[in-house]
Amino acid sequence: MMEQCWQLDPKLRPTFTELLVQLKAMSEDEYLPQSTNSFLDHKGIWKKEIQLTLERLKKAERDISHREQELQERELKLKERERLLGQQFNIVNLEDYDVNTWRDVDVYQWVMQLRTSGHTADLAQYAELFLSHHITGRRLLRMTEKDLKDIGIQSVGHVMDFQVEIDLLRTHNFRLLNFPPLIKQEEQSSNKKEQETVSLVLIFGHHLRKGATPEVS
Repeated sequence: MMEQCWQLDPKLRPTFTELLVQLKAMSEDEYLPQSTNSFLDHKGIWKKEIQLTLERLKKAERDISHREQELQERELKLKERERLLGQQFNIVNLEDYDVNTWRDVDVYQWVMQLRTSGHTADLAQYAELFLSHHITGRRLLRMTEKDLKDIGIQSVGHVMDFQVEIDLLRTHNFRLLNFPPLIKQEEQSSNKKEQETVSLVLIFGHHLRKGATPEVS
């Protein structure tokens, strides 16, 4: 009824006679006061529920904002960590150096390089474990199945993959120390030859041979 009374078009508004009829019907309705009282009774309950819901939403918003800030700070720390690690990676081709001389950051780089291979790509996720436990090259060559589990590698399959890779690394390092590659020696010798300086002295002259006749000469 109130909505009809607020219509912009006067023709759509109810007449006074219609309003009186509706008001009289409402006054004679026995259930109307009960319905009205029920609404008023529930209004307080609904208000409390709405207030509690708003408080929970505000708390959730604060938690999300705090969590987002933590994630941003963590991302910045990770980027800074990667930058510092990149500065420490002075050795590019690790396979050219004795594994016993590797630092923990070199072992980290070696584990990260395993992701370039299809069957060992999953092993790169453990690079941080090796770095946090300060696993150097010397310790890496001596690691056993128990050692790998102790640093936090729980997957049996990944432990076996690491054992295979470490065995291959031991074999490669043994060959490197006992049978140095000849190609490098040839490259070093060729580089030395290129750096040598040779002096040459050229003497130019002419020689005339007298012929039998002036025309021949």
